[in-house]
Amino acid sequence: MPYFYKAPCKAKLNLIVLLLLTVFYTACAKTHYQTADLVLKNAQVWEGDSFSQRDLAVKRGEIIDNFSIAETSTVLDLTNKFIVPAYADAHQHKTPADKKTSDSYLKNGIFYIWNTNAETTEFDDQARQFFSQLETVDVKVALAGITEKGSHPEPFYVNFLGQYYQKTFDDYYQTAFNYGSNKGEIIDSLDRLKKQKTDYVKSYLLKSENYGTIDEEGNLSLTGLNPAHIPFLVQEAKKRDLATFFHIETVHDLNVISAANGDVAAHLPAYSPIRDYDNYTPERIAIDDAIAVQKAGLMVIATYFIAKYWYASDEAKQHNIKPENISKHYRLQAENLRVLQDAKVPILAGTDLPNGSLLNEVLHWVEIGGLTKSEALENLLSTGRLMFPERKIGCFEAGCEADFLVLLSDPSEKLASLSEISLIFKSGIQIK
Repeated sequence: MPYFYKAPCKAKLNLIVLLLLTVFYTACAKTHYQTADLVLKNAQVWEGDSFSQRDLAVKRGEIIDNFSIAETSTVLDLTNKFIVPAYADAHQHKTPADKKTSDSYLKNGIFYIWNTNAETTEFDDQARQFFSQLETVDVKVALAGITEKGSHPEPFYVNFLGQYYQKTFDDYYQTAFNYGSNKGEIIDSLDRLKKQKTDYVKSYLLKSENYGTIDEEGNLSLTGLNPAHIPFLVQEAKKRDLATFFHIETVHDLNVISAANGDVAAHLPAYSPIRDYDNYTPERIAIDDAIAVQKAGLMVIATYFIAKYWYASDEAKQHNIKPENISKHYRLQAENLRVLQDAKVPILAGTDLPNGSLLNEVLHWVEIGGLTKSEALENLLSTGRLMFPERKIGCFEAGCEADFLVLLSDPSEKLASLSEISLIFKSGIQIK
């Protein structure tokens, strides 16, 4: 006789009248059981804000409720093990369509990635086909972000990567970056990106409060797009069913995109390393700013570990940065995270750093006092679901995709446990 789980027919025979027994067995007959491909017994399963012990069953890559176990079913006892959704990195650039790179992400438990500015030549139809397979990481990409002449990321591509790869401006223009200095250029860039099958639009604001000003050397400040054009850009992108992502650096940048009802802030104020804090104007997010971000439905990606990553580098040592200034920087980051969390703004986990930095980003949030362990964990484990809202991921209800990790210990007690991955399942198939 097969083993049945979660049957509503578990009743104690304790002086129940025949009528109730008839109703009882009728309910049993109507329950539909499916033979599970995989059953994980006695696991601690993530329920969105805490763990509960239960059995988890999978059939054809999806979580199922009422199930039976047959000889063909794989059954694992996961007593004292913890099941969590697969991880996601909401800010990456290293997503070449090769198995080695994809496998390295999967090994670290990262199934979902946003590449926030890719060259069109690197993400063609062949690359899309590669990333649509069961055994590869899932990637959404922004192709060739919109900026103004001379502003980021143009110098990075032309002056830095161009020298390394022996490429010129002509190789990168409209393949790694587009221009949007006026409404006509914005429309042309959006139409081009839509035709190139971009998943969303990346645009650049860099200290937009200085747009149109002259710097100390007499040059026009390179601040990305004109902030006055952002509402038009967002509106036109939405007409084309494209979400809008913005590289930002200051509170002014953040306020511009929240007022325009943009979708995602890629970076938060105070994310980048500060070489001279004594002469730095703090970028503190006020309560009113955070409330406006929440009302706009804007999601944010902090990428706050970038600063700590750089402070530990050899380059940083040459600047002789005062330890007390680094501490001031971290306190500012903590204050920004706190005000956004309190305003219930979705904080996505993203790194803008090499693969392997995701846990460091989440640990950093807690170490600087910005978020509690439980808040950091909830933000991390909800990131994939928010990145791919059209899919049922990051959940363990019937119909949810069976993408999850098995951890050796409780991450709500010790966040470092997130790296203690025992088993990895993608679409219900064990890949580790």
